[in-house]
Amino acid sequence: MDKGRLTKILVVEDESIVAKNIESRLKRLGYAVPAIVSTGEEAIKKSERTLSGFGAYGYCVKGWDGWC
Repeated sequence: MDKGRLTKILVVEDESIVAKNIESRLKRLGYAVPAIVSTGEEAIKKSERTLSGFGAYGYCVKGWDGWC
């Protein structure tokens, strides 16, 4: 992975302890985590601003009907 340009991963998780754990693991693996959000609506807004290449999403997330 090019250290000059880290792949950005947006973490979408409504449980803060789980979100922080995911963030920590991703950073140790060399990824950039520009934001952690807890709802689908926030994820869409943040991803438009941060241009994330990938999202790590919780299975059941507030604001995304039909995922649970």
